[in-house]
Amino acid sequence: MPTVRPEPLVPISTPADGYNSWRTYAVGAYHKPACMLHTLRGALGDSVFGAFLREYYRRHVLRHPRPEDVVRTASQTAGQDMSGFFNGWVNTVDRAGFGLGSIRRERVGDTHRSTVTVRRTEAMALPVTVEARFADGTRLERRVLAKEKETAAVFESRARLTGAAIDPRHEIVEMNRLDNRTGLLPPIRLKPLFDVPTSEAITAVYGPTAWHGTAEGMRLGAWLDARYLPSVDFPEGIRRYEAGVSAGTRDGSVAWRAGFARRWGLFGARAMARALAVRDAGMLRAGLGLGNLAVAPGRRHPYRTWSLSLQYRDRYDLEP
Repeated sequence: MPTVRPEPLVPISTPADGYNSWRTYAVGAYHKPACMLHTLRGALGDSVFGAFLREYYRRHVLRHPRPEDVVRTASQTAGQDMSGFFNGWVNTVDRAGFGLGSIRRERVGDTHRSTVTVRRTEAMALPVTVEARFADGTRLERRVLAKEKETAAVFESRARLTGAAIDPRHEIVEMNRLDNRTGLLPPIRLKPLFDVPTSEAITAVYGPTAWHGTAEGMRLGAWLDARYLPSVDFPEGIRRYEAGVSAGTRDGSVAWRAGFARRWGLFGARAMARALAVRDAGMLRAGLGLGNLAVAPGRRHPYRTWSLSLQYRDRYDLEP
């Protein structure tokens, strides 16, 4: 059996015959370069990014440019060394990921000084825009280079800080944007029955439950299903919440379920951890699960899966 790689991503610089499936080729050859250019545009700004594209076209029209030509043109147009940016995107499988950390407030005379911490949650170091909102309605922005695990942005204002956000214009392509702003709960968008996923909030749809059973009669209740960034690789999203409750109108029996799942990158790029509790037909079931879909180096059998689960139930005289 071939050795399974826990990380299916490959660098953009991988030759076309080095991919083991069309899906990994699509990611490396199309999706990641698009994400790289979007992030580069945010790092340089619209005017400099446009000048870079025009200059690159002028220099290399009807020619066969190499990767180093892209880096050289971008560096000369931007007036700074861009080799580190391109190396992270092209030659590694590093990802961008940032979250809002602690906020420290202090009063210095008539001035409110606020220190907002940016946490780097992935390996890639990038400039990050930090936005601060104040009680008088004003907003200020600072741009910091998040090279360390934690980087501070300092704001001074006559008004008190009421909130903060990082990357407010979505200039960086990252895997999780739920931790990019202040608040006790992650941003959630509630919609009845159907909604279109967005990277800015957890998409939560809800609806009624109504069905008829022989013993309980008509059963009435409601359900909730919340997912963040569902995709082909993560049909349930990289984070999911589910809940439901119903009651029988004839016998008064109550059934419910509550569950949570999230991506756990420590065990693989597609690893998911799950927890689910269900009370139905007089029996309580609770379980934990962990599994991963990995890519193997073989073309004939490119996928391998594994899963672990643990379940508890309070009765054994009923069918599970």
